[in-house]
Amino acid sequence: MYVQQAQTVNCLFPVSITGDIQPSQVKKALTYIQRKHPLLRAIVEENDGIPTFVVQAEPAPIPIIAYERRSDVYWEEISAQHWHQHMDVQKGPLMQLVWIRGEQKMEFILICPHCIADGVSMTTLMREFLQLLDNADIATQELPQQLITAIDLPKRLTRIKRLSFAIKGGIGRTVAHALLPKKRDEHKLIDRKAAYMLHNRLDEDAMNEIRHYCKLHGISLYAWVAAVFLKTFRITFPKKAKGKLICPVDIRRFVPAIKHDQLFAFAPIMDLKMAQKEQTTLDLARQIKGQISMGLKKMDIAGVLHMNEHFQSVVPKLLNHLMTTEGSHDFTCSNMGKLAIPDQFRSFTVDAIYSPSVVFPWRNPHTLVMSSYNHVLDFTFMSNEQVLPLEQAREFMNQSLQALVIQ
Repeated sequence: MYVQQAQTVNCLFPVSITGDIQPSQVKKALTYIQRKHPLLRAIVEENDGIPTFVVQAEPAPIPIIAYERRSDVYWEEISAQHWHQHMDVQKGPLMQLVWIRGEQKMEFILICPHCIADGVSMTTLMREFLQLLDNADIATQELPQQLITAIDLPKRLTRIKRLSFAIKGGIGRTVAHALLPKKRDEHKLIDRKAAYMLHNRLDEDAMNEIRHYCKLHGISLYAWVAAVFLKTFRITFPKKAKGKLICPVDIRRFVPAIKHDQLFAFAPIMDLKMAQKEQTTLDLARQIKGQISMGLKKMDIAGVLHMNEHFQSVVPKLLNHLMTTEGSHDFTCSNMGKLAIPDQFRSFTVDAIYSPSVVFPWRNPHTLVMSSYNHVLDFTFMSNEQVLPLEQAREFMNQSLQALVIQ
């Protein structure tokens, strides 16, 4: 998620509100948020190529970038400008705020490098920002937090397991060093400026219909969405499809030391696969539900974290690999779930919260993010023209959304 100092991966989270907001409110809210979260007071330093967070005693304030509002969808155009905008992680801070100002209606876009924040972190920042924007006095109830360190992470491994992971990690590192090229093939790199986002929403009636269908058949909303999009991808792109998606998992369910209101960015992943090409979407959804259940039971976070330490020296080669190969999956499907953010505040109303967008420099940048807020199901799909032409992606999204609702 860090990639390198010169190429940050920015995560953008937009909200649309109606109300009367003054610049002093915005500045005060950002000041309190930065005071609470150490990662917003940190910079990134590299030692022997390994990045480290260093908290600053006197951090630079979170900058506010202002635009005049032109339309209800102007935030999409502004988002595209900030996906690949360089964020100086050596100087900080590791957050920016875009303010698209109208007389009453306006949008705010929280921007963080993905190396400090996952989906839960972005939701936390949005909720706290809106709460403080409305009432800065609640800041007195918040206590400053500490960085999560290796001491806080699970280490309970038997000697045999520790030895096993050390051997596997050593073998994996050796193989990676031997097989992965030291220099990347520059001809295979994609132009991040060719990235695009497709944004779609399903209203309350459609969402209720989907939820009723999922409940009737004993599947989760995510399992159904994943199955529909995975199958539609195979139908739309039969030659490209690999029948597999990547599902990021919230690490907090395994590590109690990481609180739900703390910023953290390491997300273990599961591979969700199609067993058969001809199976029905419902059968695939049931299969995915089972894969998720089994994957969560088998996930050994202590082992995952321990194994990852063995690959520190190979990270540059792994990045080159991600940037120049298509990988073995069709897309990443990230579920933010139901956003725990109020819609009514004293001085403003939240009209909409849109799923985050992020543009990866990988050769396979396909990323689907879903979230629900106020009974609306929201999707963003990101990709790149050099990998998947926009019109083809639009066809894929339209067919997927139709298949979600129409039985």
